[in-house]
Amino acid sequence: MDITVHPSLLSGEVTPPSSKSVFQRLVAGSLLSNGTSHIGNPAYCDDGLASVGMAASLGAEIEEDESGLHIQGGLKVRNPELSAGESGLGIRLFTPIAALCGEAITINGSGTLAGRPMGIFEKVLPELGVQVKTNNGSIPLHLRGKLRGGSIQLDGSLTSQVISGLLMALPLCGEDSRLEILNPTSTPYLEMTLEVIESFGVHIEREDDWTFTIPGNQIYEPIDIDCDADWSAAAFLLVAGAIAGEGRYQVNNLDGVFTQADHAVTGPLLFSGTRMKNQSGDYQVVNHMIRGFEFDATDCPDLFPPLAALAAFADKPSIITGVNRLVHKESNRAKAIEEEFGAAGIPVALEGDRMIITPADVVPCSFNSRGDHRMAMAGALLAIGGAPILIKNADAVSKSYPSFFDDLIGLGAEMG
Repeated sequence: MDITVHPSLLSGEVTPPSSKSVFQRLVAGSLLSNGTSHIGNPAYCDDGLASVGMAASLGAEIEEDESGLHIQGGLKVRNPELSAGESGLGIRLFTPIAALCGEAITINGSGTLAGRPMGIFEKVLPELGVQVKTNNGSIPLHLRGKLRGGSIQLDGSLTSQVISGLLMALPLCGEDSRLEILNPTSTPYLEMTLEVIESFGVHIEREDDWTFTIPGNQIYEPIDIDCDADWSAAAFLLVAGAIAGEGRYQVNNLDGVFTQADHAVTGPLLFSGTRMKNQSGDYQVVNHMIRGFEFDATDCPDLFPPLAALAAFADKPSIITGVNRLVHKESNRAKAIEEEFGAAGIPVALEGDRMIITPADVVPCSFNSRGDHRMAMAGALLAIGGAPILIKNADAVSKSYPSFFDDLIGLGAEMG
């Protein structure tokens, strides 16, 4: 699906979708629990639904009603062939969990997931009793053997998602474990994982910042909880208000329970001169002259696309560091931003770990999302503030925010 987005002024109120990062962790914990959990405000996006499907394949009994999802936990392989869709978190979270079953299991995916690295499982899981075979470091994953506790070191410089999967699975092993994380990155996502685990009554001891002792033979207790709204989606909505807000512009329901890395977007928004007022999680945004800014996105790399769009309308160049975290996203986001923003008239330079965005007049163009949900949303922000842009493969937003374009229309965006 292709959509043309036109320059627009935006006003009104909008509520972001539920956080797929929180939701996927809650689904995993519910699968591991010894009773029925209730998750209100589920994340009904592609990645969220993929995790629900994997949980069902591994034994969860799931019912839906107007209040959300009711998930009866209990590991029992119903389908040994799991599909993670395009969800990098989903496959990395549920692979260690699947290994608890001790059966031959294949985990596959689709689309952009085929290009994301999975070879780390071949290095880590054999140390914990599980044989893993990949397709030259990519999907599908073939598992054989039962996960057991142990003492391991894990390099966290590439992804925190595998660590999250191990943190969730190891408490159910028969043995105690010790996990030492070297070069940790995206640490707010690890904090989120630890908070979700704790909400299920499971205890993980912290020796220091990133070394954990994990007692085995623990029990996940069922929970009743509403899923937080998504700060990753909210980042685009807040930036849209900074670029093109008129009158009252408000993004609601951002007073969540769990740590979210992309809450950090409030920093560069304020640095850039955006006026925001937080009223119990409802953020009013006032369009104001945007100043150039500098920001380190190493621990929140998903903020690159919305912040690059914000920088396009600033009064001077902006610098975002952490580019090395972008290679293995849904697209090579650093190159994608450089090339697609360039097509829209915005010069982007990549210098080592830095991205330098020089503001300029946006020009009409065809903007290729490359199947990346966050690139599709970033292209829409450039159009709203600048010139008509045809967003190619705009339906990529279904991965995290299916109603993104409808919500923009509700705020006054012109499309056609």
